[in-house]
Amino acid sequence: MKRLLISAFTLMEVLVVIAVMAILMAILLPATSKSREAAKRTVCMSNLRSIGQALYTYAHSNEDLLVPGNGQFSWEIQANWQRVNLGYLITPSKELPEPTSDEHVFFCPSMRTPEGDHGYKRFLNQCHSTGHTPIGYMFNNALDGFNESVEDAENCLLAHGDRVNVLLGDDSVNFINVRPMVFNPAFGLETIPEVCTRYNVTFPTIMLFKWFECEEVNVAEARLFLDNPQLWAQKNATSNDANNSKPILLASVARKALVADVVGGWGGGPSGKPG
Repeated sequence: MKRLLISAFTLMEVLVVIAVMAILMAILLPATSKSREAAKRTVCMSNLRSIGQALYTYAHSNEDLLVPGNGQFSWEIQANWQRVNLGYLITPSKELPEPTSDEHVFFCPSMRTPEGDHGYKRFLNQCHSTGHTPIGYMFNNALDGFNESVEDAENCLLAHGDRVNVLLGDDSVNFINVRPMVFNPAFGLETIPEVCTRYNVTFPTIMLFKWFECEEVNVAEARLFLDNPQLWAQKNATSNDANNSKPILLASVARKALVADVVGGWGGGPSGKPG
């Protein structure tokens, strides 16, 4: 009877296999992460197209007028228990259903709160407890007029890090790359969230959406604003009262930026004092 020969791995061979597996994981994980983010960006752009279609349908049912930009915070759909901004697409027009999950078109799959939660969780928490309800997209409420409002930014976050997806007035969806820039030579390269958090102020909607339309961040304009936010806001104001905003004609927006997947300062409020 022949004796079976059992071959065992040496410790060195086991360590080599583990090292090879670790290297392969280090190579594959970033690629997998990029693929997931690319898929989320695709969903985000699809959400924006759906919002665009809803805006067009709303306008065609309301004498070709866009929804009013009557909310101080452009990422809100409810303020003081009343619908504002994109909230008009839910009621009374009902172009879009009420959000009941994080898969609603009002929530970019990449959006996160400073705590790391999906934005839908914050939406649920504030929907019934406060008069201010946030979503994952900003509406260009400055189309109706910019009323000097400047919000603080305890935590400013971009959903996709170095990119912002934008819905334009012709119902197309574009994007702008927002890589680190020098806003202040003393601090070197900074991202928009970093500089907003450092100054504790969010760039105004009227400024952001102008950048989105030009597909370029105007650093010189950003510096002027950061030097004195309230003074810049006063000089560029076009309206005195957001509560009395008058909706504009859909035909007048041409290729202006209407909606973007950027969230301002979580926990923001009236401000204007650089931190």
